[in-house]
Amino acid sequence: MIFLAIPILRASTRRVRISRPVSILVMMFVVSYLLSMAAGGANVSFAANLMLNVMLLVVLVAGVRTAGAASRWMFLMSLGYSVCGLIAGLQHLAGLPTLASQFEVVRSGRFMGLYGDPNILGAFSVLIIIYWLDVLVSARRSAFKTTLVALAFLLSAAVQLLTSQSRSAWLGLAVGLFIYGVLSIRTLGLQALKRLTLAFVVTVAAASALSATTELGEQLVERLSTVAEPSSSAEEERFGFLYTLAALSVAMDHPLGVGPGMTSSATGFEPVDGNLIGAHNAFVQLFSDNGWVAGCTFVFAMFSMLKAALRAAWQGTSSLGISTAVVASGLAALVFCGLFQDLIQWRLMWVLPSIFVAMWIHDRPQFRASVSRRFNPARAAIRR
Repeated sequence: MIFLAIPILRASTRRVRISRPVSILVMMFVVSYLLSMAAGGANVSFAANLMLNVMLLVVLVAGVRTAGAASRWMFLMSLGYSVCGLIAGLQHLAGLPTLASQFEVVRSGRFMGLYGDPNILGAFSVLIIIYWLDVLVSARRSAFKTTLVALAFLLSAAVQLLTSQSRSAWLGLAVGLFIYGVLSIRTLGLQALKRLTLAFVVTVAAASALSATTELGEQLVERLSTVAEPSSSAEEERFGFLYTLAALSVAMDHPLGVGPGMTSSATGFEPVDGNLIGAHNAFVQLFSDNGWVAGCTFVFAMFSMLKAALRAAWQGTSSLGISTAVVASGLAALVFCGLFQDLIQWRLMWVLPSIFVAMWIHDRPQFRASVSRRFNPARAAIRR
């Protein structure tokens, strides 16, 4: 779906050229998407969200052309994320009523911020943590202000990630940090290790303080215990992949798809708390909603981006002022979370893929050259 924006970008800048394979992918996805609408109809909000998400991608790619612009985007996005979390937290603590046009702030003891879904809050928190952890590690020794800002955003994201109680996001963070560590271990010096230790101590201290003054500690223990022993029939259904398997069955029966957002109707599951029950898997949702061709196109596009980012990160490069290790590990975490959540409709989940496209388009000599080299980890390590 990322490639849908490239024709739009071509109209705004002559430097963007579409290769024949990308053009074919775009046409395959568009045709499959339209066929699924003709075959099964469409949920208007799903189709509208796709267009809005593509527009966001275009805005980000058009605006992130330099290292300074990329840093400003990430700072402002992180600031907005933290302010939203603060507003929602204060609203909950003060017992203020939820506005008619506002999502719930807390549901079943899980903090959702202003996003309306704790799993989306958790997944976005993972991306914030990985980015600012890299800023903290790579900051100059004398950059006290940068260190302070990075620690503040890390603390905000860690608190929101914990209180969201999103198990998929917790595991996604573990996957992302593992890949980031593997890609960055060769370049970490003593100063970076000291800052990592500082970030760990601050996060543990904040989590301990929250656990001691609130019921968070008990809630986290109870949430973790449900992994081994589901606490309800709804939990058993999720761990049994009931919704994903039902959507897979729909996809197998409807090669053209049942239409954008129509999987919940096709599976017959009743909405929960007013929310439609989808596949609980971003990739399966594409297959069941929009057909086999659109699903295969999306999977190919996503894993092509992940492969390219991993290759560039192994070379130790950065692009537009952002380490490619951040993009690679963030995309890996996003893919992992997508195995358990329907992420495609949420604009927050398009930010990192948009940055990848911006790197690919605006920083070809630095980014694309490293990707085009043969991926040889041993040779890269020797070069280092």
